[in-house]
Amino acid sequence: YGPGLRDYANYLVDHGRYDDGLELIDRARLVEPLSAENHYRKGEILRRGEERRLADGEKPSPVAKRLADSAALYLQALSVQPEFYPAYTRLAQMRWFQGRLAEAIKYAEQSVAIEPAVGWTRQRLIWLYVDLGDVAAARDLMRGYVQGAPEIAPSEALLCFRAGNSDRAAAILTHLFSNPNVEPAGFATYIAPYA
Repeated sequence: YGPGLRDYANYLVDHGRYDDGLELIDRARLVEPLSAENHYRKGEILRRGEERRLADGEKPSPVAKRLADSAALYLQALSVQPEFYPAYTRLAQMRWFQGRLAEAIKYAEQSVAIEPAVGWTRQRLIWLYVDLGDVAAARDLMRGYVQGAPEIAPSEALLCFRAGNSDRAAAILTHLFSNPNVEPAGFATYIAPYA
């Protein structure tokens, strides 16, 4: 049962059993080769495994290979289901890491076009526009958030920071991260190059 194998693989990875999780996600891909979710999840496991290794202070695997492996899996997911928007967003992130900003924006725009109400995909595109220096495009995307969406605060903080208003950015982040349910790691990783 592919979905069960996929969910169990994620569970194992979340509990530190990375190699077992990879084995199970490969079984899920064999059982259901036409499931975009299975290919996408393997890409996510590879990406998350690399992040964990770095967070634990371990030596990173060859980054270019890991990015290429994850990107190939996201592309495989899209070959099975061309409207699978999360794969476009992750491809955008991979291309950004590789310094291919125009391609990253193209993928992120495709993701938002497919599912405009999904906050995390919109947030990634805002961050890419900010990186490009197109603050007007980033602000336009901010207007598309659902009122009260949790992704508004980090995006607004980044825009304030980029505009030189670091005090306002710090106030937004201080308020945001006072919530124990908010994980600051993703945003901190992104804003670090600007600091």
